[in-house]
Amino acid sequence: MILSSSSPNRSSEPAPFMAAITFNGRKLSIPESTSIAQFIAAYSNPAAPKMVKRNDVLIAPAAYATVLLKAGDTLQIVLFLGGG
Repeated sequence: MILSSSSPNRSSEPAPFMAAITFNGRKLSIPESTSIAQFIAAYSNPAAPKMVKRNDVLIAPAAYATVLLKAGDTLQIVLFLGGG
C-alpha cells in the first residue's frame, strides 16, 4: 500500500468499485467482480454443504471461483443442516 503525502492515513490506491446485490433478501454492497467463492468465504460458512442460486439459476460448486457477482444480482445461499 502506498500512502499519500498529503494525508498520512489514506492510501493512494483507488477504492474498489462497489456493486449493490441482494443476498438472501438483504441489500448489500460488495466489491465489484467478487466471485461466489470469495463471497462465501466472507459471508457464509465455506465448509457447510450449500445450494447457491444467482438470479434464480443454480450454480455448480465447481463454478464458484469463476462466477463473478455484479450490480443488481440476487444471490441465495441455503445451508443444509443435519439433525435427527
